[in-house]
Amino acid sequence: MGKSERHFGTNDEWCTEPGIYSPIVRVWGYIGLDPCHSPASRVPARTRIWLPSHLPLTRAPMIAPDAGLLIGDGLQFRWDGHGIVFDNCRYSDIGPFAAKHAEEGDESILYIPARTGAGYFHEYIWPTASAVCFLYRGQKFETYGQPCVNTNPKSKSYGKSMQTPWHSVLIYWGENTDKFYAAYHDQGEVIEL
Repeated sequence: MGKSERHFGTNDEWCTEPGIYSPIVRVWGYIGLDPCHSPASRVPARTRIWLPSHLPLTRAPMIAPDAGLLIGDGLQFRWDGHGIVFDNCRYSDIGPFAAKHAEEGDESILYIPARTGAGYFHEYIWPTASAVCFLYRGQKFETYGQPCVNTNPKSKSYGKSMQTPWHSVLIYWGENTDKFYAAYHDQGEVIEL
């Protein structure tokens, strides 16, 4: 993690802005699974898995009263059989999620910082992914449907919407690279692998 990234803190609950997940719904018609969902997220997945931080006393995966909501760590569940998986995983633990994308799921999209020198990129992404899209801009986060804003009153950007100091990448696993291109060619450079 670079110095400029530290001001984002250690919180792993950074919700995806609609401009990133809406193209999946537009092109595929739905999102089947979000394995790192949270109460603050607006990703409209048919099946959502809440992050462990939202489950104070839960140790094993279980189905909640809402049939579309699973409770437990997203890595504990099978990802195949849901259709398209969209994952903005915990940035503190990207490797296991990259491995899960490489091994399971009908087709999936992983949204992470573009740290192409990281071990997980060389072990799980480059050898197994079908395509990548390097986005033209950094990620803007939101929480409970509102953009995250800089809350540091000493900062020149106080009160303004926050954008990450790093660039992001969408990684696609599956056979529909034409759909991935249609969804994201206007947001970044799409490269078929």
